[in-house]
Amino acid sequence: IRTNSGFVYLSLQNVTISNSEDWRLMGNAYWNSNTCIHWEEIETQTLGRLFVTRDAFLSDGFFLENYGFSAENQRQIQSLIKAFACFKTNLIRLSYRNVVQSWLTGEPLTIIIDVVNHGPDCGEATLRIEIAPEFEALSPLVRKISPLKSFGRTSFALQLVPRVDGKFPMIINALVSLEDGTACTINTSQLDLEVMPALSSFQRSSVPQDNEILLRLREVLQDANMGSVTQNLNQFVG
Repeated sequence: IRTNSGFVYLSLQNVTISNSEDWRLMGNAYWNSNTCIHWEEIETQTLGRLFVTRDAFLSDGFFLENYGFSAENQRQIQSLIKAFACFKTNLIRLSYRNVVQSWLTGEPLTIIIDVVNHGPDCGEATLRIEIAPEFEALSPLVRKISPLKSFGRTSFALQLVPRVDGKFPMIINALVSLEDGTACTINTSQLDLEVMPALSSFQRSSVPQDNEILLRLREVLQDANMGSVTQNLNQFVG
């Protein structure tokens, strides 16, 4: 096995491999770029995964035409990457779409959350999301997740309303529990949002005086005894 410090020879007597003769790391077969890429996972008693590959030109088999590239080598490398990215234990990852950096108080904000399974196939699960107290949820914070295969994905929308201006993390924590009771780890990144005062607050504090047209309109409506309409105009003038 090639490492940063040189080569390490793995004794085939200490591991279980389907055909040990295919894994002899000596002779022309090892150095021949035309040899097809082959890999196999070795069962271990640890949480990690151990893979053995046979090819001194693994990256070349994916990139270089007329040297190591072939449809079969491409398929083997892609399947190796996919297997290497799948954990032995249950692992769910949350990622966010249409993320914004800032928002206004009192305005509903919708975030699309993707749920990706990076572990083995899992059954139905329950996802619980905890949001910061500065936000009000307009959509459920407890979600039922349908069974997902490895690298399976599902999505849902989370709608929140920020009530206080400042900078806060939107999602504080997330927990997932499988219906069969097995443990499951969840991975999520912090989603910060800078909340600014509502637009009407900015406008009212920055203008030197009320709009003259609206003031005149209010006077006309008051003279015509249209008090209810005048009250509705109060939100536009001081």
